Amino acid sequence: MENKRKRKQSGKRSSRRKKFAKVGEIETLLLSRKQQCRQLWDVFSERVGRRIAPVELDEMELNETDFLNDGEFSHTGKSDDLPQYIAKAVGDWSEISRLSDSSRKGSPFLFIVTASAVRSVELIKSLSKVKGKMRVAKLFARHFKVEEQGMFLKSHVCDIGVGTPNRIQKLVERGSLQLDQLQYFIIDWTWQDVKQRTIRCIPEVWTDVCQLVQHSIIPRVKNGHTNIGLF
Repeated sequence: MENKRKRKQSGKRSSRRKKFAKVGEIETLLLSRKQQCRQLWDVFSERVGRRIAPVELDEMELNETDFLNDGEFSHTGKSDDLPQYIAKAVGDWSEISRLSDSSRKGSPFLFIVTASAVRSVELIKSLSKVKGKMRVAKLFARHFKVEEQGMFLKSHVCDIGVGTPNRIQKLVERGSLQLDQLQYFIIDWTWQDVKQRTIRCIPEVWTDVCQLVQHSIIPRVKNGHTNIGLF
């Protein structure tokens, strides 16, 4: 009897582990501009407000008009949803391709910020089906040294950048990644890792996102050059 109980309990634990390991199983997301603004600002201000004065934080506050209108496109954060999300929030892919500037090296018009290199690769693969001649830069640390990426960006045109916040910020600070053409900044908001954590629930990654947003994105948003989206 005791052995049967042990086997039964072991089976339950195994079942729980399998359920826990599933990635990306989330509710469908449909956020208005106002909701996007509130969700991002709440977690951003909570983190950044710990180390700057209230008056500085007030100057950074975002408005709902700073966010992309996703055209009421609901999604679950699956990589296959990304092309349609961008088409709804930014424009038809034939229109998006016109934003490409072959004379600008290392200066994407669209950033997608993710929590990991693995997730970045997933999203890049999903874009490969629709991006046409647009070039996508891999902006994450795995298998790529920052010096090598810097040399690549200085010598190649990149229309879309996909990567992790820490590496993106490093490349910006080194002058390899230019922001003067950046029109759209999309955060991979709904994806969950194997521990069911979104990008804002991974402390070290969210700190990097906040630093990137604070120092590189908000100044462009305030000048009307860049809009933010939550995918």
